[in-house]
Amino acid sequence: MALYSDITLNASKFSSDAGSEETKKFNEFIMDKMNSGPKWVQSAGGHLSMLTYLYIARFRPDFRLSGLVLNYGVFDLSFLPQAQNFKKRDTLILDKELMEHYRAAFCPGMSLEQLRDPLVSPFYYDLSGLDLPPAMFACGTEDLLLDDTVMMSVRWQLNGGKASVRIFPGAPHGFTLFPHDMYPEAKQALDAIRAFITSQLQR
Repeated sequence: MALYSDITLNASKFSSDAGSEETKKFNEFIMDKMNSGPKWVQSAGGHLSMLTYLYIARFRPDFRLSGLVLNYGVFDLSFLPQAQNFKKRDTLILDKELMEHYRAAFCPGMSLEQLRDPLVSPFYYDLSGLDLPPAMFACGTEDLLLDDTVMMSVRWQLNGGKASVRIFPGAPHGFTLFPHDMYPEAKQALDAIRAFITSQLQR
């Protein structure tokens, strides 16, 4: 069975404390209810998926995930270089100004040091010693979170995890949700995700 965490947090309503509490409730639910069979976690972007995995790894190391699908996640809320310097015209979904708005709502008043807390920005989490499940990272080149995907996938592999990294030229943030006739990359990405999940379930 594949399990997806379809959690959407409205940044105008949730601070990081509230968001973390909602994530915690979900984590406890899946760990209590899903006791057998393959387990998967995915969110609209990779941030909550990664936080969910780290929560499980920390508090329930016996709860083994079969894999993670991490699409265009923000793993460093202090912003990596691509997010800092993103100046594309005609941004479709997400730009630095909007990211700063969401960050201020989600992490109000946090200093740079606080934003780099590993439980806020999983890029800084110590992955050494964890039994990392296979993960698929996907992002487009027209996404200000490209560095997050590339650099987090490198850290994953350096700490012993297997990672499939797919970068889609010309694709913006959230492109997998777009109509396929508008962005053929959306179908390519979904096909790649399907193939990744299938390959893991067949192991």
